[in-house]
This record gives sequence, C-alpha cells and structure tokens, in this order.
Amino acid sequence: MSTDSQPNNVMTHWCPKCRGWMDIRFDSLSLTVDGVVVQLKGMPLMHCPKCVEYHLPGKTKQIMDYFVQDAHKREMPCVELTPKGVLRKRYPFGQVEFLYSPLDHDFIPGLARPWDDGFLTPVFFRSSVLNKYSQQPDYRLELFSDTYGSIINQADDIRIEFGINRSGKVIMWLGDIAGLSQNEQHYLRSENVESDHDVYSEFYRAQIECEFSDPSLEQRVFRARFDLEQTCQSKTGMELYHLKGEIGRTIEQLRRPVFWEERHVAPAIESLNRIIVESLDVGHLRKEVEPHVAKEQLQKIRGLKLLELWVERCLGSPDAKTIMLPFFVLYDFRVLSCHLCSDESRVELLQSINERLGLEKSNDKFDAVYFALLPKIENSLTIMCQLLAR
Repeated sequence: MSTDSQPNNVMTHWCPKCRGWMDIRFDSLSLTVDGVVVQLKGMPLMHCPKCVEYHLPGKTKQIMDYFVQDAHKREMPCVELTPKGVLRKRYPFGQVEFLYSPLDHDFIPGLARPWDDGFLTPVFFRSSVLNKYSQQPDYRLELFSDTYGSIINQADDIRIEFGINRSGKVIMWLGDIAGLSQNEQHYLRSENVESDHDVYSEFYRAQIECEFSDPSLEQRVFRARFDLEQTCQSKTGMELYHLKGEIGRTIEQLRRPVFWEERHVAPAIESLNRIIVESLDVGHLRKEVEPHVAKEQLQKIRGLKLLELWVERCLGSPDAKTIMLPFFVLYDFRVLSCHLCSDESRVELLQSINERLGLEKSNDKFDAVYFALLPKIENSLTIMCQLLAR
C-alpha cells in the first residue's frame, strides 16, 4: 500500500475516526514524509478493520521521524525500516525463559513506561493453562467479567490477574509472572505460546486504560434475579424465592466453566438451575395463582409451569411462553449435562435446545449454548420485573 499522506499518530488502540478497536499489523507500507519515501517493512502498525485505514503507534512514529531527519542530513531520498533489532530484546524478569514478543511491549499503546521496563510485556498461553487452577482445591479462579479474572492461592499468597483475548488465549504480564515461584513459572512455561499480538480484552481495558470492566454474564443474571425479587416483594409482598442462605452460597461458589467438556460444564449448570429454578417459592406462587385458575388444574401444575401461569395470569402477559422459554431450556440443559441418558435422547435434547436458542440445530458446543442462554435468562428476568413494576 502506498500513500502520499502520513497516517495519524495514535497512542491508543481506538480508531480516532470510528472509535473501533484497531489491530496490530505488520504489513508493508510506503509513505512520503517531508519529501522522504519511507518503506515500512514489518514495523508494527495500527489498522482499523472498519475504516480500512492504518495509523502509527507512537514508537513507530518516533523511529520513523528519527530516520527521516537522518535521511535529510545524508541527502537520501528514501529509507527502509524493519524491527529486526527490537525482536532480539529481552527483559530481566523471571527465572524461566518465556516466549513473548518485545514488539508488544514497545508498540502496543500503554505498555511501555520509563520505570520497570518490560514489566507489562504480555505473555500468551493456551487456555488449558487455567486447568490446574480450576481443578486443584488450593486454587480458585475469579472472573470479574467475561475476559478478565484472577488466579488466587491464599495459602501461598498468590494472586495474579489474567485476560482472555479474542482467540481464547490467556494473557498475563511478564512482571507479574516473575513474582511467582520457579516451579510455578515452569508450569506456566509448559503452556506458553508465541504472541499473536492481540490484547483485546477487558483485562487490557481495565489495567491499561483504567476502564471499569462490564459485569460478567453471570453477574448480570444474578443482578436481574435480585431486581425481580426486590420488585416482587415491594409490589406484591410475595417472596418469589426462598432458601436465601443456601442460594447465596451457591452464587458465591459458582464458577464459569473454563473448559467446555461435559464434566466441567455440569457443576455450573447445576448451580444456575438451583439459583434460577429450584429456589422458586412454589407455595407462594401457588397462592398468587390460586384466584385465577380452577383448583383441579392448579393441583397438576408445579415449578416452571406454575411460574409461567403466574406470568400469564398475575402479570397479565400474553407472551408468557416466550418469556419462560429460557428457563425451560436451562432445565433441559441441566438434564443434558448432569443426567445419564441414551445417545439418541442426548442428540434430540441438544437439537431442541439449539433450536429454541436460535443456534444451528447441529451445534454440539456447550459453550455456544451457555453464551446464548444466559443473556436470554437475563432478558426474561428483566421483562418480568418490568411487568411487575407497571
């Protein structure tokens, strides 16, 4: 690509035109600066996929300006810039030789700083690096949001924060890793992979850009449940949920699956079902619905069907079946992930779940079901709250 105008110099990952996220690219670019033709070959560039425009990271701009001035002194019509020297750079952190790219530290906006040079170098890992921390009882994983969390071991006073980028790789800072024991560093090195230069995550936005991360899907669901519970209490005097202490502990202990095999997914879905479905106070619901339904009919209705009847008759919604759909899907997802059933039944149940969530009927990925289901649960809880508040 050739241009006679110099790309904008940016010190942020956000496009100055559309405010979209820009990727780090290493394309060849030719431009003219103060009459000097500059050939950038493999130098880090910021690229906006939406605007289809290049921008210069601050470091690239500094290097380019230096060599343009030098070209004027030498009366050279053109210069060629490559990052070869930077690629050999290493930082004095840790006792183990990790794979990382010094280009990330020097050129990704916000990572280079005059003190602790190299501390904020992103180190990338396979997602399986979290397996140890999700399985061993000495550790626990905390997710603050969908792509930002912490690994915690209170006994050894370990707390290290991590992010998850768009390709599912785990990111940690080199300087944080250096504070771990040598054995822990060796474990991390066994899961270490080459950088893909993508730090897009709430981890980066929170730690570098000081933005509050968005609540995780689970937190949003719990918030919507709490709002519904409070609104129901204030508007009708009815306790929609019971077993508050047990459910509070279940919420506190729930962990989103890091791996999406059935054995990892089942505990989370079991917990969500307890929180959303099993904690319903059926006795109170029955009393609310009783004036609106024949006694014989009411005796045959339990659980989610009773809640659906409450939404329809007591809240006056003609869309009760649509509102209730995610809760029935959650129940079926629990059966699929937690119960023994024949292969044929499993296939039929998963296909039914997929169809109701708007997924491809052939989908066999539990994570796709999970991430499609939770926003629908949140939305249904929110609608019920709005119906109550009218």
